[in-house]
Amino acid sequence: MNFTCKRTLAWVVAMATTTFGLTLANTGTAFAADPPGCTRTANGAGGDNIVCTAGIAAGQTLLGTAGDDKITISGTVSGTVSGFPTNPPSGPGGTDSITITGTDGAPVTPTSSNTAGLDGLPGVDGGTVTSDAGTITIIGGFGGDGGRNRRGGDGPAGGGGAGVGSGSVTSATGIIDITGGSPGVSAAEGAAGGGAGVGGGGGGGYSPHLGRAGGTVVVSSGKSVNISGGPGASRSFPFLFDAGGGGAGVGGGGTGGSRNSPRQGGSGGTATISGGAITLTGGSGGSTSGLGTGGGGDGVGRGWNQLISGGQSGTATISGGTVNITGGSGGLGVAAGVGGDGAGITNGSGTITVNGASTVSLTGGIGRTGGRGNRAIVNGSTGVDTITLTGGQGLTSTGGIGNTGTVHGNGGSDAITSRSGDSRLSSRVPANAGTISEPAASGTARCTLVRGVNNTGPQDTGTITNCTKVFVGGP
Repeated sequence: MNFTCKRTLAWVVAMATTTFGLTLANTGTAFAADPPGCTRTANGAGGDNIVCTAGIAAGQTLLGTAGDDKITISGTVSGTVSGFPTNPPSGPGGTDSITITGTDGAPVTPTSSNTAGLDGLPGVDGGTVTSDAGTITIIGGFGGDGGRNRRGGDGPAGGGGAGVGSGSVTSATGIIDITGGSPGVSAAEGAAGGGAGVGGGGGGGYSPHLGRAGGTVVVSSGKSVNISGGPGASRSFPFLFDAGGGGAGVGGGGTGGSRNSPRQGGSGGTATISGGAITLTGGSGGSTSGLGTGGGGDGVGRGWNQLISGGQSGTATISGGTVNITGGSGGLGVAAGVGGDGAGITNGSGTITVNGASTVSLTGGIGRTGGRGNRAIVNGSTGVDTITLTGGQGLTSTGGIGNTGTVHGNGGSDAITSRSGDSRLSSRVPANAGTISEPAASGTARCTLVRGVNNTGPQDTGTITNCTKVFVGGP
């Protein structure tokens, strides 16, 4: 019996994928079940090479295969990206390579206009990214360049987008790398700020717009998580204007604009970061030939700009077997920018909590004034922990205090070290000005206080409880 099939090929492929969990590859053409702008090709490793050029919009889903996929997405992800062949995941998803680059801010066209470039958008904004193993790499969109008007009145640049503004990124056993976007380039008075790795976007240059605020973010990996803030924009001779601030690794975006008219980076939202090993780094401040060098972003906390606080931290909970957090370096210039704190605090509401299962290291960034190692809450485990808090080096002024926050060792024979940063000038910077405590029956915990170069005065101006003090460089 003859019959005519009235179903389209797209329908047949979609039904096969939905009903039987099949993944059908082709030779570089659009797969019927994929979002618009995506093509895939079998890669010979049991998986697909998938390229998407228009991001993944809200409500759209991109699936991988059970093999080893290479997924490259240009544009912001607000929908679902999964290295697994089904959603929700079931069975293996292979060792995938997923790379997402947020939508760049549009540059000014024509370039002779004094219009502002647009801000970059987050790599993930309300979306979900999931893999079984391999690597997930997410980069915030770059800010658009400002225009140049030869008759006077240059256009400011846009700020860098956050790596993840809101949403979730999860890998069962893989590596997650997230970086905030870089700002655009402009000859206007104020430079733009870098985006946070997770959290707020960078503030624009000398223009009315502020950085985009972050929302709720969950990042989790059974292996490692590495998050860095984007750098602030630099200014080169003969422009003596202010440089931009670096974005936080997790928290606020870097502030743009000038000292007299700052354009604050977006504040961080609520971030929960967990992994076997966690590394958070603040973005570096921009350099300039003038006085307005950019400050480095906190490892977790705020973005910065010169001496002006950038986007605020929001609430962040960091939990890992090993945790390493470093503030960004201040930019270079006639007067170097301030170094970011390792773990900073917000000027408004919200808290930062760092939970370490074995090793925690918090280090302030290098700058005109070194960043503080810790201004947040650090919780050790009930086992034996190594917790190190180090103030950043002061290039032209004082180093940073090792600890002004709260550290709970929580048991065992913990080794806690707090060190003041090296100072260029003679100063009285203590190693500890916060609170360090252990339970009464914790054992033989030791608190080592180390004096940085050119620091005088007492090493401990805070409170240390149930921990034997050991002074290096005198009390």
